[in-house]
This record gives sequence, structure tokens and C-alpha cells, in this order.
Amino acid sequence: MPLPVKAGLGVKLGAYLSTQAEQSFVRAEGGFGIDTTVLAALAKADALSVVNTTSAFLQVDKTGFRIGGDTMAQLNPLVTPSGSMGVEAFIAPNGLDSSLTLRGGMGFAGDQYQDAELTLSPRGLGFAGTLLFAENSFEMSGTIGKGTGTLTGSSEILIHYEREDTIRRLQLLDKLLNESLEVAAADVVLHEAERLLELHLANAERARSDLAIAVNAVNGLQDDIDAIDVTLAQLRSDLYYQASVRSCAADYTGCPICGSCISRCSCGFGDVLCGLDCAACVAAFGLCTTARETCRLANVAPCELDRAARIVALLAQIAAQETAKLAVIVAKDVALAALGIAQTVNQIAQGVLATAEGTVESARVGLDAAQAALAATRDELEHLPKIDDDVQAVVSLTISTGPRGKQKSGRLTASFEGIRIAKGRVDFDANPPRACVTVPIPGLGELCGPL
Repeated sequence: MPLPVKAGLGVKLGAYLSTQAEQSFVRAEGGFGIDTTVLAALAKADALSVVNTTSAFLQVDKTGFRIGGDTMAQLNPLVTPSGSMGVEAFIAPNGLDSSLTLRGGMGFAGDQYQDAELTLSPRGLGFAGTLLFAENSFEMSGTIGKGTGTLTGSSEILIHYEREDTIRRLQLLDKLLNESLEVAAADVVLHEAERLLELHLANAERARSDLAIAVNAVNGLQDDIDAIDVTLAQLRSDLYYQASVRSCAADYTGCPICGSCISRCSCGFGDVLCGLDCAACVAAFGLCTTARETCRLANVAPCELDRAARIVALLAQIAAQETAKLAVIVAKDVALAALGIAQTVNQIAQGVLATAEGTVESARVGLDAAQAALAATRDELEHLPKIDDDVQAVVSLTISTGPRGKQKSGRLTASFEGIRIAKGRVDFDANPPRACVTVPIPGLGELCGPL
């Protein structure tokens, strides 16, 4: 049963070939995807169809295929990874010896397991890991099917014999542990809060800088618009002058004025002298008209041409300024949008910064309180006698999950001062969870200790 393997981009490939098959192999390094569909079907378990790996290797030789690397994939819905895990896969030629194993921190049924292993093979989906409690650890293992899973494990624990002078000591020890954890947790919270505060300070400063840049950009573009408006006003004033005020009529004053020949050409029939005088007048009027037109062309026409040229030039300049103004207005609209975004980002950054500052202050107060409580507990603990004896017990746990949710059960056997105690109970509702036994000695009754 070959297990399909898909290579990602940038895979490096190498090989050693020999006439002896057991010495030959092919090796690739890079990222690979492992198809678990067939293996999951044989195991009758739910499994992610493809497990993607990074920083992995693939080696093929006579014995089969081996794959090793890292992954963040969640192979089964009931088992959640706590971070990056190691992955190993082996594909045997006969298929039945094939397996896929993930190693690292994992969660099952709400509990976190250290040094856990999740193995998928034709025999099923197996899980094993270390479950930590306040004082003891349990090596848990079991199988996971379709939507269900059950783990079992056991550990030897000590239940303290609480005489009158040791009851307070055990209470203080338990309190000391909790307060130590609280101090450590408060210290972690404080450092994380301070780290986030530095990050938010940088983000807030960046937001303020971006806001200032956006404001300057908008103001600069408005200055450009104002300057264009001033130029347009001057150009329109010049255009009005050229088109409506300026006149070239004054340039006609120096040209000849030609009179009329009507009074001199009212001759009767046969009046030869009058006809000659009329003809002379008409000829003189033609010469005068020609001279006047010559004068106009020499004086008035250049003025009109200059005026027309200036009007055309002014219209072109006005059109260019209007186009430039429109482009600047569009740029200003874009800058205003960027300014709005920068203002929103700045407000958010300032709010987040204020929250981070409050978180840091709360974390400091919490750390101070936890350290003070821990110091007081240690001082009181120093003045109490030591514990006299312990109950030795073996606790067996069963943790399962399925359609009815998470279920926990436990049983234990113990011995105390030579007396064997066959039964006890595990109280998971206590904080922290504890194991209890009833000692058959008058005055002792039930003794309990944390797991």
C-alpha cells in the first residue's frame, strides 16, 4: 500500500546508485505533502487528508520510503497541536508496516500533553503522552477512532499524612505552589505586556508621523490650488481686457477721410463740364479709398491680429491652468482620503496604547501582590515541622471523549504503615484535582493529596 507523497517547490534531489540494491537510495529535501487517505481508511479513524511538512527529507531505498520533517497540521479533530511538531512517515512495500507519526506538544479532550506521539497506521490511530498535574505526571496512551477516543494511564503518588501540626504545612505547601505559579505567571504577563507596550508605542508614533505627513500633503495641495486660482484670476482679467476693453479704433485716426461725389455727379444730359468734374471726383475718391485701406492695413490690422493672438494665448493658458487645478483637486481628494485613514489609524493606535499602558500597570500590581503573598507564605512555612509519613498510592486514570463529551474517571490502590487500602477515589472537581483514600485507623479518616 504505497502512501502518496507530493513534493513542494524548491525540492533538492540527490541519489546514490549501486549495483547492490541495498546500498542504493534516493534522497530529497524540502517540503512534502503526505496523503493519509488510504492509511486513515485502513485505520478506521478520522484524519487530515494531506499532512504538509517543512524542512523535511524523503529517502527511498530498498526497504521503502521514509519522510521526516516538521509540521503544524492537525491530523485528527480530537487532537490539537500546541505548536510545531516533528513528523516521521514510513511507507513499506507491503503497505501493512506503513505508518505516520507526529511528535510534540498536543491537546486531547481539553488537556495538554507533553512529549506526545500520534501514530497513524493500518492498525489504527494511537496516541501517547505525558499528562502533568500539580505534583505528578501520568503516562497516558490509547486509541482514537471516528469521533471517539480513550486514554488510560497510571502513576505512583504520595498522599501526605496530615497530623495536627502538618495540616497547615501541607496547606501552605499547596498555597506556596499556587503562589509561585502566580508569581511566574504574573511575571510572564508583565514582560509580555511591556513588550506589547513597546510595540504599540512604536505603532502610535508611526501613526502620528503618518498623520502629520497626510496633513502636510493636504495643506500643500491646497496651497497649490490657491496659487492656481490667483493665476487664473489674472489670466481672466487679461482676457476680459483683450476681448472687451481693448480697441484698435484709435489706430484709424491718422488715415485719410474720403468724401462723397454725389453732389458733383448730379449732371444733366449733355453737360460735358459737369461730367468731366464728376469723373475726376470719382477717380479721386478711388485713390483716397485705396490710400485709406493701405493706411488701415499698415496700422489697424496688426493691432487686431495682436489682440486675437493674445486672446488665443490667454484661452490656452486658462485651459492649462484649469486642467492643472483639476489634477491638483483630484490629488487633494486622494490626500484627504489618506488623511481620514491616518486619523482613524491614529485614534485606534492611541486607544490601543492606552489599553496597553493600563495592562502593564495592572500586571505590575498583580506581580507585586503575588510576590508579597509568596514571601508571607514562605515565612510562615519556615516555622512549621516537617511531614511525618505518607500514603503510597497507585492512581489509574481513564480519559475519553465522544458524542457525549469529555469524561474522566480514576481509581487507586494504596498502603499506609503496612496497611493495604484496596479502594479510593479521584476528585477531578477539586482545584487542583486530588486523590483520596480512607485509612482504617481511628482518628485518621479520609486523606487526600493533589495529583
